[in-house]
Amino acid sequence: MRSSLVSIFSYCLLAGICWLGLVGCSPNPLNDLSAEDSKVFITNYDDTVNFSNYRTFSIPDSVEVIYNDRYGLSADNFDLAFLSRIRATMQDRGYTEVERVDTPELGINVMYVQQVQTGVTVNPYYYGSGYWGYGGGYYYPSYYSYYQVSDSYWYIELLDLKNAARNGNKVKVIWAAQVRGDGLGTNPNGMIDAIFAQSPYLKKE
Repeated sequence: MRSSLVSIFSYCLLAGICWLGLVGCSPNPLNDLSAEDSKVFITNYDDTVNFSNYRTFSIPDSVEVIYNDRYGLSADNFDLAFLSRIRATMQDRGYTEVERVDTPELGINVMYVQQVQTGVTVNPYYYGSGYWGYGGGYYYPSYYSYYQVSDSYWYIELLDLKNAARNGNKVKVIWAAQVRGDGLGTNPNGMIDAIFAQSPYLKKE
């Protein structure tokens, strides 16, 4: 009986070692993603809107930067390239750019958002193993662990300025896009192209 149990135990141990070896050697597909492959493009729109009814648009010359509760503007080379690609794509879709004072029918906001949150977790006990000569077990005082979570993304929204008066002087967002993932400071053309590729309805016919 004991021999049989030993054989079963040996078999299970060998199987477990083999399984751990396979898991340890198998690649994690997420670790193999490039910055471009990690990007996620999210678009949403008002399906009651006919985008071909709009003719003109206006876009600012800087990007709004939102860091937690702080706000600012940025117009570095990357930001300008990002804005330029949006402008060119809108023109390719048949829309005409005008100045803000010329009553555009569509307004475009471009934002880079970064939210950073820091928190504290508390373990009310310290577990002593006896190494320091006080025996094993749980002891006071508490100890603290700190963590920080960061979430960054590009956010673009299209505003219906044409019908603001009809909507009680309220500006309605009729299309929005987000870009998340790694490499948000690289390849502006690729990001904008991917967003508009998901929005074939956004055009002036």
